Amino acid sequence: MSTYKVLSLMISFGILVATIIMAAK
Repeated sequence: MSTYKVLSLMISFGILVATIIMAAK
């Protein structure tokens, strides 16, 4: 597994979490 794949996965997951948090506020 490449580092870039993991990094992009973490970024998209972070965006998803941020969207949920902003929607919950």
